[in-house]
Amino acid sequence: MDNSRLFRAVLTVVVLLLSIWALRHIEAQRATHRLSPADRPPAEEKAQVIEEASAAPAIVVETVPLVALDNTCFYSSTQDLSRCTGALSFAPAREYRIAAIRNQVLYFGAKPRSDIFDISVALLTADAKCIVGYDENGPGWPEAAVVTGLDSGEYVLVVGGYGEDCGPYELTVSMETPEMARVVETGVLNGRNGTVVRWGTFAEVDMAHYALYRWKAEERERVAVLRAHGSPAGFARYRVIDRRPQPDSTYEIEAVARDGRRELFEVTT
Repeated sequence: MDNSRLFRAVLTVVVLLLSIWALRHIEAQRATHRLSPADRPPAEEKAQVIEEASAAPAIVVETVPLVALDNTCFYSSTQDLSRCTGALSFAPAREYRIAAIRNQVLYFGAKPRSDIFDISVALLTADAKCIVGYDENGPGWPEAAVVTGLDSGEYVLVVGGYGEDCGPYELTVSMETPEMARVVETGVLNGRNGTVVRWGTFAEVDMAHYALYRWKAEERERVAVLRAHGSPAGFARYRVIDRRPQPDSTYEIEAVARDGRRELFEVTT
C-alpha cells in the first residue's frame, strides 16, 4: 500500500516537470518568431500610414438623389464638426463634396445602422465655413437638415460622430423643394374644460405660424394661432384648448410659411 502511494507521488512530480519544460519550450519557439526592435517599422513610417489614411479623398456626389451606405470608422476628416454642432466631435468623419446651383434646396440626412452610434452631420462651404450642423438626437437616431437658398458653388457635407464615436450609416442627399412641415400626428380629446387639439411635426422649413380652425357644417372659425418653433431636423409638438367646442365639429390646421405659402392638414382623432 505504501509503495503504491510512493509510486503515484513520483509519477505526479515527473508529469509536472515535463509540463513545465514543454511550456518553456513553446514560449522559446514563439520568441524566435517575434520581430526584434530593429525589424519593426519606425515610428515615422507608422505616422505616415495614419496620415495617408486621414487624407482619404472626399466622395464627389454627382448623381442626386443619392442613397448610400458608408462607415465613418474607415475614414478620418480634418474637419471639426463641433464648430457647427456645438457638441464634442473629434471622431473619424467622412466628407462628401456637392456642387449646387443658385437657390437650390438641399436635403441631407444620415441614419445610423447601429443602435449605439451617435451620429453628427454638418454642411460647410468649400473653404470650411459652417453653414449648418446637427447633433441633437441620441444614439441610433438619425440627423437631417434642409438648407434653402444655396448659392452656386461647391459644398462639403461631413458625417461624423459624438465624441470618439464612429460607425455605419445610411446617407441620403436630395435637391428638391421641401414640405413646409411634415405633420406626423394629430389628436382630439374632449375634456371637462374644453376640447384639446394637438399635433406634432417634423422637419419644419421657414415656418411662420400655425392656425387652428374649427368647422361646423359650412362655417369655418379660427380658434387659435401658434408661432412655429420647430427646426428642419427636429420634432415639434403643439397643443390648443378649444374653450367653445361645438357638437359634431371638426378641425383643420393651416401651416403658414414666412414666404406666404400655405398648406392645410386635417386633424384626425
